[in-house]
Amino acid sequence: MSAQDHRIVQIRAGNKEVFAEIYETYFDEIYAYIWRKIDQTKEVEDLVSHTFFQAFTHLEKAVSGERVNIRARLYKIASNQVIDYYRRHREVDIPETFELPDESTTALEQVETDLVTETIMEHLRELGEEIHDIFVMRFWQQLSYAEISTVNGKSIGNNKKIYSRACQSLRDRFSHLRL
Repeated sequence: MSAQDHRIVQIRAGNKEVFAEIYETYFDEIYAYIWRKIDQTKEVEDLVSHTFFQAFTHLEKAVSGERVNIRARLYKIASNQVIDYYRRHREVDIPETFELPDESTTALEQVETDLVTETIMEHLRELGEEIHDIFVMRFWQQLSYAEISTVNGKSIGNNKKIYSRACQSLRDRFSHLRL
């Protein structure tokens, strides 16, 4: 039995401390993922709370022997939370921010980073939301292709192909820059 399977068994047995460990392990990552999609602190905090509540409920009810990738499950739930949020708030524009501010960078470095990020985001928007999301999950969130497949329902091979095409498109578009 893997460590992850053992955690699920403990959660099903009512051990809330194990879920607290999962929460502490993945909170920052899930918060950043939702923040990049919404960029409104109060709503992000609510969606993160709902994400972990749903994950806890799902893991409590997991069928014995069911293989569950906790990280991928959290991203899937978070992705659904963001979709539901935008369904309820259709007039809100999706933000195009990638990074939380880093206190160790100078203002000029941050402006340069923001300009490069904005240019990359603009190009990814032109390629489509699906490509944008796969690129963000793989490159910035560093999810495995299997985890991305769990989130978006596409095959691993399809996600690899889409990511590869996005990277090639970015290389072609920005080949004249020395980044």
